[in-house]
Amino acid sequence: MSIIISFGGVPDGAFNLYEEAGFRFTTATNAPDAFEGGLSIADLGTGEYIFVRNTADTATVEKLDGGAFGVSSVDLDGFRWTGFTPAGEPIPGSSAVQINFIGYKSDGTTVSWSFSTDASSGFQTAVLPADFQGGLLAFQWYAEGGSGLTLFDNLTLQQNRPPVAEDYSGEGRAGETFIGQLAASDPDGQALVFQPVGDLPQGVTLDPDGRFYVEPLESDLDLPAGQSRVVTFQYAVSDGEAASEPQTVTFEIQGVTAPGKVIWGDNKSNTLTGDSGPDTIWGWNGEDTIAGDRGDDWLDGDNGKDNLSGGAGADTLWGGNGKDTLVGGAGDDKLFGGLGEDHFIFDQGSGRDVIFDFQSGHWEHHKHGWGWGGSGKRWEPGDLIQISPATVGSFDELMQHAEQKWYGVEFDFGDGSSLTLMGVSLWSLNVDDFLFA
Repeated sequence: MSIIISFGGVPDGAFNLYEEAGFRFTTATNAPDAFEGGLSIADLGTGEYIFVRNTADTATVEKLDGGAFGVSSVDLDGFRWTGFTPAGEPIPGSSAVQINFIGYKSDGTTVSWSFSTDASSGFQTAVLPADFQGGLLAFQWYAEGGSGLTLFDNLTLQQNRPPVAEDYSGEGRAGETFIGQLAASDPDGQALVFQPVGDLPQGVTLDPDGRFYVEPLESDLDLPAGQSRVVTFQYAVSDGEAASEPQTVTFEIQGVTAPGKVIWGDNKSNTLTGDSGPDTIWGWNGEDTIAGDRGDDWLDGDNGKDNLSGGAGADTLWGGNGKDTLVGGAGDDKLFGGLGEDHFIFDQGSGRDVIFDFQSGHWEHHKHGWGWGGSGKRWEPGDLIQISPATVGSFDELMQHAEQKWYGVEFDFGDGSSLTLMGVSLWSLNVDDFLFA
């Protein structure tokens, strides 16, 4: 917004006290008679003006609140006197008078420009260069070479203009940190500070200079190729006085999950590991160690005492024959121990896991020997469920989370994780079925 300051209302000798439209005018010498008001003249045509009595003095313009502003133009005239007529009238000279302008920018730099006039020019409009149009903390002018009057009026000032920010869109790959740079400009050339509007999404950081970072989330690694997660936030920039309109950052994280592996073991004891895709792994014979890693995996230990770990994802684990150890890991997993006394491990945050063939330990009646009388009871151990103490710490505490459903027993731990034993009655469970470690 332009503000035109006309100096017709300046009292004679009172320029140092003159304030208008939020601006302050002072002089270097602080002399009360450094500037005086004058009468209108035809060349100016706008009423009264102000003139410099002391041509060596410097006028300074600043905002009352110390903020930035710009200067567009000023009407001025200046000339030399070569002497006086016998009647005492001054004789104008033809030599030029130079008016020097200095601008002190908010970024610490200084700009300068000069304009020349003489007795034959009359009042002219000096249009200041673009460097003066904004971002000034102070504006000064002084006459050089004049021995008479230097006249000024109609100083056109610009209020601080708000900066302009831009939208941003980009994309990156899952699992990688992305660094981006936001763009904004200030018409007054002031330094800008970038600020978020509202809370930033998880994994996003915005620096004051507009650089932002998108850190990968663990869940991004489960994104299959062709799918993505979109991150959005808003930001604005400020020049210390005014702020831009909020702009939007849109960043798309592209999934890179592999299609998955098919891995076969052999008759030896194998160590078999998948990757981030939905893997299918068979151990075959031998005491195998199988890890699915990420993705929705299918793991089958087959024969032998196997150790199966699903990792992240909704996995399906088959122990097969033998005393197997099954760990579903994060995600909603399906666990089948198979034949043998199997060991199931359930940690805090394991998701909603289901064991489909859990066998509880029990007392079994049997005959002693073969072909002769006598009978007794013998404890038949079953499968074992190991539960992290971070979830529950005792059998009694575990039972507080148990509920009999038509399909089996469900333990709901209240943190988004649960363990379901399909086809099991609550009354059949005993303390020896569980290990809290």
